[in-house]
Amino acid sequence: MTSSDHYTRPGDSGWSNSSGGSGSYGSGGSSDPYGSGGYQSDPSGLRHRAWQVHLTEEFVRGLYIELGDVFREEGRPLGNDQYGAELEKNLPRIEYGIFGAFSRYIDEIETTRQNLIQNARVYEEVNHVNSSPSNPPDPR
Repeated sequence: MTSSDHYTRPGDSGWSNSSGGSGSYGSGGSSDPYGSGGYQSDPSGLRHRAWQVHLTEEFVRGLYIELGDVFREEGRPLGNDQYGAELEKNLPRIEYGIFGAFSRYIDEIETTRQNLIQNARVYEEVNHVNSSPSNPPDPR
């Protein structure tokens, strides 16, 4: 499953999101009392995307664990010649680089998930404030 199976990127013609979307740009129509053509948010779409990101994180974390298992199971498969000996000297640095990059990637996925959830909360708060009777539309 790739991200392109579910949506087109912002800026592409017909930007849409088949899972319900996280938002769309308005045209200043009747649902937009200010005629600004602003951004219409869908917090549930953001939460859905956060769930998809969570599933991606679980998948990537599983790959991380599997790769660690392979490294442990293979032990020292580098051979007994001079090339194997040289590679073995560098193996800790190589492993550190591989697993460090993997770990940072997982952290970034988690940060993306948390940001989507936070954005959904903010849009829910704004939508609530904007729909509140104590906050009537601007008559301009």
